[in-house]
Amino acid sequence: MRYQFNFFSFLRGYLEDIMTVTSSIFLSIKNTFILLLAFLAPIKAAILSVYFLISVDLITGIIASRKEGKTITSAALSRTIGKLLIYSTTIIVAFVVHKNLLHGFNLPIESLVSGFIALTETTSILENLNRISNNKVITQLITLVSNEKRKRLPKD
Repeated sequence: MRYQFNFFSFLRGYLEDIMTVTSSIFLSIKNTFILLLAFLAPIKAAILSVYFLISVDLITGIIASRKEGKTITSAALSRTIGKLLIYSTTIIVAFVVHKNLLHGFNLPIESLVSGFIALTETTSILENLNRISNNKVITQLITLVSNEKRKRLPKD
């Protein structure tokens, strides 16, 4: 008895095996992503708020630069992406440390971190608004926010 090799049935079986493995990899990635999102759900509002403040800072910075006649470069815009990544990572790390390492510690570190980031971004937004309008009220707000930030930071 002679064995006949059927290339097309071999190819179909091979492709079905690849599709099975690929779909189970994608399912694993999807499930991991869902678990990660569920774990980070308590800090979703903090991260979204920081993203909002960074976006407002970017928009007001662009408007102020245009008003002053400065050119807007991709290097300056890429700092926004860096801020998004660094600030998000900082909030997530603070959350993980608080949740997993400081069980009895009732002070939410992630709230302090996101509050400090929000204060920094708010100061930057106010500075941009000051560049746009040259309003004394905004200058006074910047001074007030900066003084509050200095009061709350540890002295060197």
